[in-house]
Amino acid sequence: MSHLSKNQLFGVFSCAAGVITAVAVYVQPAGPGAPAWVAYSACLAFVIAGLVILAKESASGGLYRWAAALLLVAVAIPPNWVAFGPGTRICSGSVGLFDFSGPGISCRLAFGIGGACMAAVAVWAIRMAWASENAG
Repeated sequence: MSHLSKNQLFGVFSCAAGVITAVAVYVQPAGPGAPAWVAYSACLAFVIAGLVILAKESASGGLYRWAAALLLVAVAIPPNWVAFGPGTRICSGSVGLFDFSGPGISCRLAFGIGGACMAAVAVWAIRMAWASENAG
């Protein structure tokens, strides 16, 4: 019987954490906050992160590249929903001298910058996975 390496065990744990969290979201949905699909995308990120680890450990380059690209897509969804989704956003925080506290555009701007960066990196990763798969 083969044993899992520490990395593989962590990958399985990450997948399980994502599934358990998704079940928790289903059983006990949040109030009037984010829609369930936004929460599920965050849960999916944990599952995909586990798959990334498992693919890396199995030396499956193609699966690893595609799983990493999909992970970036899943991670980009929540901040982009905060930035561009319907409704009012109230958040607080600061980066250096910039204060993003309170409702309105400052909250959306802060998440929009992060979400746009994540989306750009996700598009780049998808292009790289596609190019690698179709290379000659």
